[in-house]
Formats: sequence, structure tokens, C-alpha cells
Amino acid sequence: MIDLTGVNLVALVKQAYALSQPRGLGRLAYEPDVLSDADAQALIDRSQSASIAVSLDYVKGRGVKLVVFRRDGRLEIQDAWYDHTTAQLTALLACVRPAAVTPEVGTAAHSLSCECSVCDRRRSIRADAQTTDLPAAGSSSTTGVN
Repeated sequence: MIDLTGVNLVALVKQAYALSQPRGLGRLAYEPDVLSDADAQALIDRSQSASIAVSLDYVKGRGVKLVVFRRDGRLEIQDAWYDHTTAQLTALLACVRPAAVTPEVGTAAHSLSCECSVCDRRRSIRADAQTTDLPAAGSSSTTGVN
């Protein structure tokens, strides 16, 4: 867990929104605008509970997917940001915390959600390999008849 105690939650929500991309059907509700302070505060107010300070799923079509937990008087987030790269998590932390207290979150710049051309190519190679490993429909290996 990464400690965010003392962080301005409005700034955190706005930066998380800015770093997030539209995903899936969220593209239909996508709004390219920046998130206002009032909208960020409304999201915080709506999602608070005893153990959750902020819970964001899809916001204006963007898959933000961030939960800030309350634990023993501290605010914390997971070490990995779902559907985001390590670089995006590092950028989020850098914007809301001073560099002296921003932990390293890892060295990998890519994750399953990365949309760079290198990661897209890796995914297509894996998908091609899985497809070519399957026997063709109606072949003797699938029907058991020669």
C-alpha cells in the first residue's frame, strides 16, 4: 500500500481523471474536458464511507479505477493502479506528493493496459500464437475421423 495521508483529495481525483483514458463502452460517455474542483469534490463526497475516502470507477467515460482506503487514520492506495501503467501511477504520485516522499512504484513502464505500439504488437503475437495452435474446424483431429 502507498500512504497518501495529507494529500489533497481534490487534486488526487483531478489528476487521476486526467491520467485515465476512455475504456470499453465508456467511450460513449467520454468527455474530453478537465474535471472541475466541484466535480472532484462531488465524487469524493459521494463515495466516502468509514473505510473508503474515495472510490472511482468510470468517470465521464474514463476508466479511473482508483480507491483510496482509510486505515488507522491514514489514507492509502494499492501499489498497482488497475488498468493503468506503472508510469501513470508514478505520474499521479508525482503530481500530488513532493518528490522526497514519492516512493518508487517499480521499474516496468508497461502493464496489461498499456496501449503503446510495442505492447499492442506483443498482444497480437500472443493472440496469433493461440489461434494457430487450435485445430481447424472439421479437421480430423477435432472430429476423430480420418
